[in-house]
Amino acid sequence: YDAGGGNISHCILSVYRWDSKSFVLITPSNTQINPCGGSGKIQGGLVDTDGDNIHEIISFRNKIINSSFKEEYKQTYKFNGQVYELWKEEKIEPNDPSL
Repeated sequence: YDAGGGNISHCILSVYRWDSKSFVLITPSNTQINPCGGSGKIQGGLVDTDGDNIHEIISFRNKIINSSFKEEYKQTYKFNGQVYELWKEEKIEPNDPSL
């Protein structure tokens, strides 16, 4: 994790694999994958969400609507055998009782 100067709400997850010569980034390099934060009980990070013994990455993204309101999204990245790719994005409802 890169905690972004100690602010845990802005940590970034980068996952690498070893190819026998060097490390290769297998998370999207153009996307900040933020496993920190989230609403209620949702936690980010590496989690096997579908029972296939391959961890997915749970991330969060905020969309600022105006200065006093933001929308929050949960993103799930799946491993395709080579790299992690965005699989789905779900809006987190602030009053969702499951959170």
